[in-house]
Amino acid sequence: MQKRSVEIAWMNMSDPTKAPATVKLAYQTFSDDLEICENLYVATNTYKGSLWLAIHNILPSNRSHTALSVGDTITIDNKVYVCAPIGFKLLMEVNA
Repeated sequence: MQKRSVEIAWMNMSDPTKAPATVKLAYQTFSDDLEICENLYVATNTYKGSLWLAIHNILPSNRSHTALSVGDTITIDNKVYVCAPIGFKLLMEVNA
């Protein structure tokens, strides 16, 4: 399986002066980026499954919430996706 570099950032929208809380993990899948985003959204909002267990064990203490919500970001390899009111949108591509 192909390993993907994934970073979740909880953006602390209630207090934008705080730095985002981040989690980095290697995601083993052939799924496309949006499918990875959706799987992470479900895992962080339902608090179940093997993906949630992997995230839960490394959650940073400075996060303002656990569930992914509007404004939070997921970076997959060099692409940054933002959680939108419906689904995820590509925010930018970072040159590696």
